[in-house]
Amino acid sequence: MTRVAQLSVWVAAVLGTALIIAFATSNAASPNRSLAANDGPSMRPPPVPGASDPADPGAADAARAPGRQRAAPADVAASLSLAKNDAVFRRVVGSIGYSVADAQPWMSEDGATELGTELDLNLDSPLSGPARLPGVRFNDNGKSYRQLMLNAAINGATTLTVFVDLQSQRVVSVMPPDSTLTELAGNAHITPSSGPNGD
Repeated sequence: MTRVAQLSVWVAAVLGTALIIAFATSNAASPNRSLAANDGPSMRPPPVPGASDPADPGAADAARAPGRQRAAPADVAASLSLAKNDAVFRRVVGSIGYSVADAQPWMSEDGATELGTELDLNLDSPLSGPARLPGVRFNDNGKSYRQLMLNAAINGATTLTVFVDLQSQRVVSVMPPDSTLTELAGNAHITPSSGPNGD
């Protein structure tokens, strides 16, 4: 009886192991069965022809972000004409040629009023030497400004930013990049009595 009992226990163990293996195999994922949510790590499926990837959630916001507004062609033309005939601008650039890289409306500091045009100019050759540069400083109200004159040494500037006030029909600022400027002594920063839009 003891031998028969041992044989029975052995057979039961073999059959139990076989059932466990068969059950595990029947529940394994196959190409014909979709994975359940917890079957494995989540991953991006491969691309499917004709189906586009989901949009980047930040792309729409980036597309709607405001950029630099282009100045009206008529304003650009008028501003260039004023610059070409402006004695201070001509004295700064001398015989160096230039072209318009970009142009946008020049707004008051509070953004409420369009004053004229901001011209970004590329110079045909580097600009160097001492110069008396016109500039502007907005008053505390952010609407009006005062003109300043800056004595500076320019070293290798290849661009200029020019502000043209289309209300007063004047070039009010001609500035190379800050990295090319060294301020010289004697800057009183006096507001010209005939300066536009002053208080």
